[in-house]
Amino acid sequence: MTIQGQQWLIFPTALGHCGVAWRKEGVTHFMLPETTADRIRQELQSSTTVSSPAKKIPVWVRALLQQIKQHMKGQLQDFSNAPVFIETATDFMNAVYTEARKIPAGSVISYAELASRLGKSGAVRAVGTALGKNPVPLIIPCHRIISASGALGGFSANGGVEAKKTLLACEGVSFEKPMLIATSEQWRRAVQHLQRDKAMKKLINRIGQFSFKPRQNEDPLEAFIDAIVSQQLATKVAATILQRVHALINVQGRPSAKKILATDDDVLRGAGLSFMKVSYLKDLARHSIDKKLPTLAEVKTLSNEQLIKRFTAVKGIGRWSVEMYLIFDLGRADVFPVDDYGIRKAIAKLHGLPELPPAKQMMQYGEQWEPYRSVASLYLWRSLDMP
Repeated sequence: MTIQGQQWLIFPTALGHCGVAWRKEGVTHFMLPETTADRIRQELQSSTTVSSPAKKIPVWVRALLQQIKQHMKGQLQDFSNAPVFIETATDFMNAVYTEARKIPAGSVISYAELASRLGKSGAVRAVGTALGKNPVPLIIPCHRIISASGALGGFSANGGVEAKKTLLACEGVSFEKPMLIATSEQWRRAVQHLQRDKAMKKLINRIGQFSFKPRQNEDPLEAFIDAIVSQQLATKVAATILQRVHALINVQGRPSAKKILATDDDVLRGAGLSFMKVSYLKDLARHSIDKKLPTLAEVKTLSNEQLIKRFTAVKGIGRWSVEMYLIFDLGRADVFPVDDYGIRKAIAKLHGLPELPPAKQMMQYGEQWEPYRSVASLYLWRSLDMP
């Protein structure tokens, strides 16, 4: 028997053929990309009991298809307002789906975190079961929920874990561990690689070996509080103001976003902060409370560019600040801050250039140092202290 009002369609995307089924209330099924349309057609015919694709497509469906196509190209879209109709969903399942739809593209949270957001910390397994029955993956983004360990976790949609990995890759989330320079052996390999470039080898020999150890703060909130407070200040002055600010906003020895928002602006200014820096700290705190600031688990999985995109959404945090975080806090191996005045000056000095090179030319110099441009940057900064 045909389900009343049900229609479906198969359409091409940059990642393969997708399928969608709907009725007037909303989308009922979504099929993730496949190389051929055969299996998608069979699934949609079976789930809708309709043998042929729709001849007339509603305007809202056309708009959704366009969004999906853009998303599959890496132009991230927000599907949280797309109408969805899951007739068999229980109240608990709907609650899980509603909360999952709040996770923005390019973000991941754990099953435990999702259960906690529902006020049901003990329902981790039930959350996983509900997500496993999600008939509209991507639109209800169950691919953005991972294991607490940082592993991908399961994925019941067709294609399994590889499909989950592909969807996350579209959004800039990589589960290939980023290269680090956190150990002496990682540092040794990086220096050895850089010495393949004659100019850099000469510079390394002149400067000699030096140690480097990233700070690796547990909470990004703390790192960016320090970054905002320290902007355009001498080191000693910044340290004094930071000490005063932490005395105001810390709870049990760690910064608290709630305490930042609860602290009067004049009190924070009394610690030595400018009006603008107070507004920056408040915006950072709001991002943290609203779950828009990447968590430690997300920081470990997101690419450099994705982290830059996420953190620069906060007022007062620019690309350079995030690049410094990537190098000095996370120990990411391949970061090249092309807008840094010191790096530009050091490259001009290294190559005998008459003026500071523009960003495009900087990128060309940096290509030969991949995937250890952070280490090259550290040597370039050191070179500025040499005659």
